[in-house]
Amino acid sequence: MSSLLLARPSVRLPLLAAGRRALSARPAAPQPEALSVFLSQSHNVFTNLALEDWLYRNFRFGRHNLLMVWRNAPCVVIGRHQNPWREVDTHHLHAAGMPLARRNSGGGTVYHDLGNLNLTFFSAREQYDRSANLHLVADALRQGWGFDITVNERDDILLDGAFKVSGTAAKLTRNTAYHHLTLMVNVDTDSLHRSLERPLHGLKSGATESVPAPVRNLADGAPSVSMDKIVAAIGQMYLKQAGKQASRGFQMVNPSDEWFPGLAALEAGLADPGWVYGKTPRFSHTFRLAACSNVEVEVQVEKGLITSVQPLPPDNSAGVSGTEWVRSILPSAFPELLASLVGEKYCADIARRTETLLLGHTGSADTCRSDRRILAM
Repeated sequence: MSSLLLARPSVRLPLLAAGRRALSARPAAPQPEALSVFLSQSHNVFTNLALEDWLYRNFRFGRHNLLMVWRNAPCVVIGRHQNPWREVDTHHLHAAGMPLARRNSGGGTVYHDLGNLNLTFFSAREQYDRSANLHLVADALRQGWGFDITVNERDDILLDGAFKVSGTAAKLTRNTAYHHLTLMVNVDTDSLHRSLERPLHGLKSGATESVPAPVRNLADGAPSVSMDKIVAAIGQMYLKQAGKQASRGFQMVNPSDEWFPGLAALEAGLADPGWVYGKTPRFSHTFRLAACSNVEVEVQVEKGLITSVQPLPPDNSAGVSGTEWVRSILPSAFPELLASLVGEKYCADIARRTETLLLGHTGSADTCRSDRRILAM
């Protein structure tokens, strides 16, 4: 298995096309008659998410089900209903050249690199069994290396009863389902923790929030563990469910339009900022402008765009509105300057952007700081 993830594919589109016809020929059955393991040759997160979506959209599962195995270069992937500014340090990701992706399934935020294994179990909706998939992975790890592995009530796979090595999410529609999970084999945990820091405060949102947990790599306590061996152990246990006659084995797949027509369009959509950021549920961000008399400002954001910017009055403002209070201590045009941000794209440095806007119109920071009159008690 040493070359399993590196070999150039020997099978081209005709075999996949034939396989697709076989998958689509008959209605879904309660139990699969054949199983395959697809090994993606790409390490691009958007390509792999597109392949996952392509298979979900185009294959009819039931009689022939799939396990897709894939890895990504360093990146962060958020759930469909999450707020990226709440979950990650976007400045760090940008500086590190690390992509941020939003997947189609729900769940929390995960860090990926080549030491992390991703597994996607495809089936008909009526065959969907998250628990069976998780226990298959757990059994493969126990049998292969003697790990103390358990599955908790949140469907996380735990090592030694305490350390999370796998998170899970799923997408289900009327006829088709997939369940995917991560597996920390030899992840750069320093990069993981740095990428998932949450530097912003004052965000209010109904978006799904990740639940932090202590993590550990499988390789930390078992030097014999390698990515290829893990892939082989889990893949073989998956295929064994179908028996020798029904197993289609491991197949290298090349995620490209040549193999999967229309894949490039799906990839472009997943990489579009309108999807990654624009699908963020509506939220507000409250912050103070330290250079401008510590005025507190609330920004409302919808679809990644600023829809409202309002100064907030202090607790002792005696019923005076935020706009009236700001006019009393700062140049009168400040509320209008704040309003000029409406329609702009929201970003993590909104407080600095707002101060820069205001200070640029007053001429200097001293002008903004000079008038510190306060309302009478």
